[in-house]
Amino acid sequence: MFKGKPIDRWPQIDRQAWAVAMAPPPRVAPARLGSKWRPRTKATVAEAYGYALSWLEARGALDATRRPDLRWPENVIGDYIADLLRTVRPATAKNRLLNLERALAALVPSSDRRVLKRYVCGIEVPDDTDRKRPRLQSVEVLVDFGFELMSTAESDSGVPVRKSATCYRDGLQIGLLAMLGLRKSNFANLEIGRSFVKRQNRWWVVIAASETKNRRPLEIPVPQSLQAAVERYLTHYRTLLAGDKNVGNHLWISYRGTPQHPHSVQLAVSQRTEEKFGKPINPHLMRDCLATSIAINDPENVRMAATLLGHSTIETTERHYNLARSVDASRHFHATLDKYREQVPKAKRMRARRK
Repeated sequence: MFKGKPIDRWPQIDRQAWAVAMAPPPRVAPARLGSKWRPRTKATVAEAYGYALSWLEARGALDATRRPDLRWPENVIGDYIADLLRTVRPATAKNRLLNLERALAALVPSSDRRVLKRYVCGIEVPDDTDRKRPRLQSVEVLVDFGFELMSTAESDSGVPVRKSATCYRDGLQIGLLAMLGLRKSNFANLEIGRSFVKRQNRWWVVIAASETKNRRPLEIPVPQSLQAAVERYLTHYRTLLAGDKNVGNHLWISYRGTPQHPHSVQLAVSQRTEEKFGKPINPHLMRDCLATSIAINDPENVRMAATLLGHSTIETTERHYNLARSVDASRHFHATLDKYREQVPKAKRMRARRK
């Protein structure tokens, strides 16, 4: 499988058009499409476009002198989608195609992208509820597992200090992700004194609107049950991980003593949870776990999950409520079945006595 081309390896015509599209416009000129995008959006679109360029190059169809949009006639788009659907899930394929269209809109604003848009709309993404359901865990179970890892780190005296520190860090991350429901990037990029601050002896997550997906500020207190664990990490284990390296104010430090990248957080959390539960639970799925737990345990206040998780609409949260109802119905069914199984032997004994 090929990887996406970074911007500095794009054809010159593409690099120049991208630079123009991303640059702030003069005061009297209308804003360019890319200039409105946040850094994360720019990176996502550029990554998808680089992937598409690599695909063209692998087929010998990347004409570096041709206008970017003219490289994508309908037959090429069809072949690209067919290849995507053979290698990635439909949702990923749709996102790649959607971001290709967005890239072309930025690179060539006058381009005709109707065919591309039609193909985007034509990709059906199946409901992933059935895929998620077996992997969901309650918040209580996840937090308990986080404490289990932290306890292991504290008690394993024969383990190298960095390994113990990593174990404690992972346990704390699982506990915080399960209870706060932060998005992976926001969580991994927390900085002490800026987005992770102490107010009246309690730690808070404070994220500016410019850094959140829905452009709304986020302020959440760290649960009281995890305050002591945070203090222990900051005063002991974070110091062990950082060593003598300058890590600035980054909250999360990697095994190598560098600021932890969002992907590294995802890998660590997924690996720990897979070892424990048999299936990986990544940071994004923990948001599903939190929303579903709220819907099951406090259905009257399910709407508060929308605020907590930063959902722009209640419909997003209600999908978790629907999943919660199916999970709850399953529990009731199994409880009824267990009662029936208990009653069957009793009924057999009664019939035997009558005989």
